[in-house]
Amino acid sequence: MPTKTMTRRTKILVIVFGAICLGILALVPLPIGLNASDEEYAVSHALSAVIHGQRVQTDDGYRQLYDCSFVKGKDRLYFENGLGIPDRVFLAHGLKPIPTDRKLNVDAGDVIVSFSYRDTEGTRRDNIQFSYIFGSLGAQGYELRICKSLLRRYIVYIHRWVS
Repeated sequence: MPTKTMTRRTKILVIVFGAICLGILALVPLPIGLNASDEEYAVSHALSAVIHGQRVQTDDGYRQLYDCSFVKGKDRLYFENGLGIPDRVFLAHGLKPIPTDRKLNVDAGDVIVSFSYRDTEGTRRDNIQFSYIFGSLGAQGYELRICKSLLRRYIVYIHRWVS
């Protein structure tokens, strides 16, 4: 009885097709549930983007966040943690909790960075709401969309409001 054997060309095609399928599964965002470490990663990513002026993926392409130059180099950075994640994420980037003994003055150099699941109207949203206030007429608000593949996490910044 003759046995069927795969030709060399067929074997190469099967290997290439399998590698492409694995690559797609490994890198393309999938509907995978988020956990607390994903929130911490997104917050850390956003803080690096605004404090150091790093370029990020936005709805307008790969670029710096609007007005991050007003935050870059400031030493009086404060945070509002509406997510319930550990404060160590903020402290690692040099931010301080909002003091209770004095009122912050954003016009005198204080910067407030805020993370929450609530938008400006107080409505609960599915994605993290991120904003930074650097003056009485200076603030930016973003929505952070976290996309996960089998190997990576992607953060997409959607610009929501400006003051």
